[in-house]
Amino acid sequence: MVKVEEIEELLQEIEMLRMQLNRLTLSKGILDSEVIQVSQKLDELLNRYDSYRRVPFFSWMSFVGVKKAEWRIT
Repeated sequence: MVKVEEIEELLQEIEMLRMQLNRLTLSKGILDSEVIQVSQKLDELLNRYDSYRRVPFFSWMSFVGVKKAEWRIT
């Protein structure tokens, strides 16, 4: 089961790689092997994050460890 902390860590890693990719692209161009490697890693992380987002709300609440008795919709 994925915890909220893991998702937050994933989002931080995505942001770090996004900034790194921007810097590398500006300095080396889009065809550089390092740029391509970072881009592929970023794609993997974005796909993982997207798979978490596709879980319906109530399933997601269980997915991140929130017990049914704690569900509150306001």
